[in-house]
Amino acid sequence: YTRLLVRLIEMCARVGKLHIAYHYLMQAKSNDPSFNFAVGLYYHYAGNPTKALSNFKKSCVGSNKWLIPAKFEIFAILSNPDRKYIWVEKQPLSSAENLNECQRILDSLQSSGHIDDFTISLLKADLLCSQNTNESVSEADQIYEDLLKSKEKIPIACMTGHARCL
Repeated sequence: YTRLLVRLIEMCARVGKLHIAYHYLMQAKSNDPSFNFAVGLYYHYAGNPTKALSNFKKSCVGSNKWLIPAKFEIFAILSNPDRKYIWVEKQPLSSAENLNECQRILDSLQSSGHIDDFTISLLKADLLCSQNTNESVSEADQIYEDLLKSKEKIPIACMTGHARCL
């Protein structure tokens, strides 16, 4: 049932009705890593990165099934916890400690062999954007451009990442 709960949270977040997901989330209490992932996802969308991180980290323990999705979410939160925009900010979007943790997560995902090179490149570019220096943003933009030119896949994340860097 947890996969359904995750999809419900995603759908409710897209339409601005997280309160509906919260209602079902509170009825489905569990200590299962998959449930912790769902709770973390809810808090991520609700704008509470501290609670989201706590639950995503719990979902990494004791479950290989939720480990990689949780690491993606942890990466997203740590790289930009306050959801800042690079064109508004003059400093990094996250602390040096968080960005170092993102690099460790990226390294572990890359070495796992379960993530394709395209996705790894997207994560590298996101991490560079979070550093928010002229050089790092230019390097991220080049990665996004190369990915767009490759035409291997062109996900929205690649197009929006490229637009962010302009």
